[in-house]
Amino acid sequence: MVRREIDLLVIYPFHDVPTSMSVQAGDNLVSWAKLNGFSVVSLSGAAAVRGGLANTLNRYAPRLVSYFGHGSEGSLLGFYPPGGLLKADNIDWLKSTPISTMACLSAKRLGPTAYNKGVPQYYGSNVLMYAAFSELEHNYLKDWIDCETILPKMLLQKQTFGMALQARRDKYTEYIKLYQVNYKEWFNADWYIQSSTSNRDLYMLIGNENGTLRPRVILEEDVSQIAEVIETKVVKPISDLFHWIFGGFIIGATIAASVLVPIAAEVIADQAEKRGYIKKKKEAEF
Repeated sequence: MVRREIDLLVIYPFHDVPTSMSVQAGDNLVSWAKLNGFSVVSLSGAAAVRGGLANTLNRYAPRLVSYFGHGSEGSLLGFYPPGGLLKADNIDWLKSTPISTMACLSAKRLGPTAYNKGVPQYYGSNVLMYAAFSELEHNYLKDWIDCETILPKMLLQKQTFGMALQARRDKYTEYIKLYQVNYKEWFNADWYIQSSTSNRDLYMLIGNENGTLRPRVILEEDVSQIAEVIETKVVKPISDLFHWIFGGFIIGATIAASVLVPIAAEVIADQAEKRGYIKKKKEAEF
């Protein structure tokens, strides 16, 4: 079965107070990815169940999966009830796909199981993880979202798996220092120093830290869209200008555009393929 490759699948259920915070992290990552030109699909709210994931993976082949929600030692729970989004019996759905998580405990058993079943990198914690609130004296939630989304952002920007983990640690350290400086003035700073330190130090990578995400692949249908981009961004404005200046000569401009656009698209695609930037076809088995 041929699936469409995407850069990122973000999974973030929403059903209680803790997930009211993690869902904001998921939204932040999705918005950032779209803004920066990455292809992203989200599986959120009540859709974050096993059936929803199966349907999504039947259509898309993500280069990276990021999960924000509840976890247990052997499971990423997803929306619950029913829970059990990803467990030992279906974690191989994501074989060959790195997974980053913001979830309690899952690196204890699910992470090693995932690695043994073909998931090349699994990020997670083997203890409880702590969320954050926007308090009167400071918006700790905003800081927490920054810390918990930087890792997948770095991976999408071609950082190695080890460098992305270090970027997360550095970001937590930055905020811990801020809380230490304001310890006397910020009533809740002591707690957030403790929780942030735990989130930083007890989070791990299972897998090789030296690699990066697999190269982006542009499919044949994506290449064909080059013509549409040229038409919209180049040909139409020029044609409109010709129409304004020369009136009836717009017919000639339109004919020229219909000939040049597909030629230009084909040339661009061929050159990109020769240089190894793209492959015109990709088959992925699910």
